[in-house]
Amino acid sequence: MNSTQLDLVPYIRSASNAIRKPFLLGERTLLDYAILYVQEGTMRVTLTREKKVYTITSGQFCMLQPGDLHILEGTTDTISPYVHMDLFYNPHRERSFVTLPGQIQLAGQEELMQPRISELEGFQQVPPLFAPKNKTAFVETMLALIEAWDDGACGLHNRMKAHGAALQLIFQLLEPYVEEERAPNKSHSLLGWVTSYFALHISEPLRVADMAKRANLSVPRFNVVFRETFGVSPYHYFLTLRLKHAKELLRTSMLTMHEIADYCGFTDNHHFANTFKRTTGVTPGQYRAGMNESE
Repeated sequence: MNSTQLDLVPYIRSASNAIRKPFLLGERTLLDYAILYVQEGTMRVTLTREKKVYTITSGQFCMLQPGDLHILEGTTDTISPYVHMDLFYNPHRERSFVTLPGQIQLAGQEELMQPRISELEGFQQVPPLFAPKNKTAFVETMLALIEAWDDGACGLHNRMKAHGAALQLIFQLLEPYVEEERAPNKSHSLLGWVTSYFALHISEPLRVADMAKRANLSVPRFNVVFRETFGVSPYHYFLTLRLKHAKELLRTSMLTMHEIADYCGFTDNHHFANTFKRTTGVTPGQYRAGMNESE
């Protein structure tokens, strides 16, 4: 899969809070990404090929990437929230799976394996023990994902909330490892939480007053700072992001127009269809049909 053709479309396979006595999981090779947070206790990860051993203690994070041959061990009683998911769209993703201990050679499954972060342009290598820029926000997003997902036994609305949180989790994970250097921007730092806010409230009405309060600014001052940071008003910024998410769902899911309109925060199908056509020049149905014809 060419890095220039990668679409960031998370696909959750398993997510839960693992509460375990000391344990040992035998060697396995991953097809997807495994992200875990050691909330309590101590764990050890052995990367067999690299002959490296990492000890993960309370409050630390670990990410295992596709192709990692590893052994996972709990050396004490542990509480460790975890998520198994694809980060990038793969048309064969529904055939993929979370590998089990003992599954080492995955011959014939190559088309199911996700790309590694090192294959992406503009990103540094993410170490197995990674450090999110905002630990509290990362934990909150991860736990929100797990609560909504409940290992897939939830309804459609909660699954959509879980995948929205997954997208934000990836952003928070990768943000510290972007290679491009950017000039300090005080306004951007002040509103650095905006993308997270939208991802977690995508289906809800936009309330500028709520965001201004969160930024400790008056509404007029918030609007000024927002425009300085993002170049547009809050309304137009969030509308653009809602439409971007709608396009992604039209491309990659079989959700109905009503479900997409509801998930992306439009008041109804009519509002969604009119806004989409006014912005893109085609209706949501025409956009989906065009994508299918191009495949």
